[in-house]
Amino acid sequence: MKAAFNFRLLVLISLAGIFSLQAEAQKKCKYDFEKEDPFTGEVSRGISIAIYPESPASNEFWYVGLNRTDNEYSVIVKLQLDGRRDEIINAGDSVMFRTKSGSIVINHTKEDFNPVSIEGKIWERSVPSTLYVAQYCITADQVALLSKSPLTHIRLNISGEMYEAEVKEKHGKDFHSAARCILQ
Repeated sequence: MKAAFNFRLLVLISLAGIFSLQAEAQKKCKYDFEKEDPFTGEVSRGISIAIYPESPASNEFWYVGLNRTDNEYSVIVKLQLDGRRDEIINAGDSVMFRTKSGSIVINHTKEDFNPVSIEGKIWERSVPSTLYVAQYCITADQVALLSKSPLTHIRLNISGEMYEAEVKEKHGKDFHSAARCILQ
């Protein structure tokens, strides 16, 4: 009888620990937005990560966001490049992610995305740049794959021209955590 009581107590303590860890993991997720549609009840949430600022003396940067509405997922890539460019991201163009474990995830756009020209300033000097923002389809399985290992590289196809960045370890881990959060 005492052994059965000890076993039940051990099970209860273990379950409390598991629920505590899950609650703690959920607390660490800081979404850019999390909202419920008042008509459909669908919950949407998104989280974005700065992947690669080129340097403080450059206007170039990468941001990658993961969005989820119920069980539909998408990736948003925001890339700003120095100089004026007019290539568009065509429907079917890809973004590729490589993780530290060697997994490669490839996603494609469903529509065209046009660039936006921007005038920035660096050290009081006007510097033109081009901003690309595109949405890519991604599956829950692909997000799960990205949640298992930090990101190391990203490659973006814009009208057949490839833009690539090696992701710093901290940013790769941040993206890895974002993928885990968006799956919750």
